Amino acid sequence: MRKLAKGMRQTRQSRYRLAKQAVFKAWLNAYRDRRLRKRDFRGLWIIRLNAAAHEHGLSYSQLICSLRDNDIALNRKMLSEIAIHSPITFKKILSSIGEVLDAEIETEIVELAPTKQAKKTSTKKTATKKPAKQE
Repeated sequence: MRKLAKGMRQTRQSRYRLAKQAVFKAWLNAYRDRRLRKRDFRGLWIIRLNAAAHEHGLSYSQLICSLRDNDIALNRKMLSEIAIHSPITFKKILSSIGEVLDAEIETEIVELAPTKQAKKTSTKKTATKKPAKQE
C-alpha cells in the first residue's frame, strides 16, 4: 500500500492507515473524473459544432437532426474535428444535407408568411397640452 502512496505528502506516504485512506480516495476521484472528462469533452464538441453550424446558417439541433435523417453516422467528436481542421470537408458534409434543409426552410417560410388582414385604425390617444395658468 505504501508503494501506491509513494508520491503523497507528509504522513500519507509513511503511515499505513493514512496511506491506505489516501490511496482509496485517489482511486475514487480517478474513477469519478474519468466519467466527468467524457462529459466535459462531449460539451466541448457540442459547442464547437454549434459554432461551425452557425457559420453556415444552421443551428446545432438542425445539424444533428438532418445528419440523423440522412443516415450520416459521424459522432460529435469526429464532426468537431472535421469542422476545425478541415472546413472544406465539413462544408461538403453540410452540402450533402443541404438539399433537405433547403426544402425544410422553404416550407417554414411558407407557413410563416403573413396573411392579409384588414388594417386596423390607430386608436392612440394624443396627449394635449394644458393651457398655462394666467394670473
